[in-house]
Amino acid sequence: MKRRIPNYKQFFLDLIANNWGPNSPTIDDKPLQKEAVRWLFIDCFLCIEMAKTIPAIWQLPLIDQISLLLNNIILTAVFNKTFYSCVNCPNAETLTLPNGFSPIFLGTFDMAIRVFCGSIKCFKEINLSMEEFVLLRGMVLLQHASVDIAPSSHQILQDEIEKFTSILMDYEKIKFGHMMGAKHFAELMFFLIRATKFSIQHRNLVLLFMTTMAQQQKAYFTTFMESVVLGIICANDSVKTAETQR
Repeated sequence: MKRRIPNYKQFFLDLIANNWGPNSPTIDDKPLQKEAVRWLFIDCFLCIEMAKTIPAIWQLPLIDQISLLLNNIILTAVFNKTFYSCVNCPNAETLTLPNGFSPIFLGTFDMAIRVFCGSIKCFKEINLSMEEFVLLRGMVLLQHASVDIAPSSHQILQDEIEKFTSILMDYEKIKFGHMMGAKHFAELMFFLIRATKFSIQHRNLVLLFMTTMAQQQKAYFTTFMESVVLGIICANDSVKTAETQR
């Protein structure tokens, strides 16, 4: 099934009008905002499920697992959806969600353009294979330098990242040869730094949006999403459970 890639915001407003009727109180920007939040929630949830497949994460204490995921899950989700946006919508110049919606419809100010368009350009320039994407995504999820976890957990994660790095290097050498493989590996490492910066900017943009919605008393974000965006545990029960496991 081909995805529709609209060129204008009115496409979705018309779609909402057709589904709910012209007198519906939702015929404004609110459905568009909810659409963006909904897909971000799905991406974050799927990345948590993906994290469960990495053995190293299960070796961490529960509190460190939570800290790692809260710090990295939205970065991983953004990395994930940017890649698939390029794969599924190769002609789009901005981040495009599975239903054809783009967060750029919520506002075209400089930061939004830089994040939603710049990240797509960054990914298109490197043209990742699926194997490269999977390995790099794992590295994004496992990065731990800025995460407040136990020294033993840092070592476990570092060992796992080195495994991913070694596999990626071997893959590049097999694919391109020793010289070109090493060169492309270095390009991938530089790309990873750029992509991570875009992901951080994306999170900051979501935080700005969340703060604005809170000021307007519009509850678009669940406690889970607030925790992911803020990088802290917002549910008291989760804190108690994690502390018990320490």
